[in-house]
Amino acid sequence: MNEPSFDDRVSEQRQGRLVRLIYRLMPSGMRERAARESGEWMIRCEDCGREASYASIGGIRAGASGEKRIRVNCSQCGEKKWARVYRREPTVES
Repeated sequence: MNEPSFDDRVSEQRQGRLVRLIYRLMPSGMRERAARESGEWMIRCEDCGREASYASIGGIRAGASGEKRIRVNCSQCGEKKWARVYRREPTVES
């Protein structure tokens, strides 16, 4: 079986169930913090630059620091590639 790509709906549904279960088991304060912080993290294919939010692919990253690299199937490249997980720079509103 092929590993899911960024855009694989079946994978998102599976990951969505796991994330919902994890969130359900967390105390409410921790759950809110995890949801907020996970939305601040991005994942980018190192070859083509395809980018998505870590939360949108079912990831939970709370209380984390630094960057990491993971292997994913990139939907744009069509094969398994290294991707960088990093915290998005905060936007400054005028």
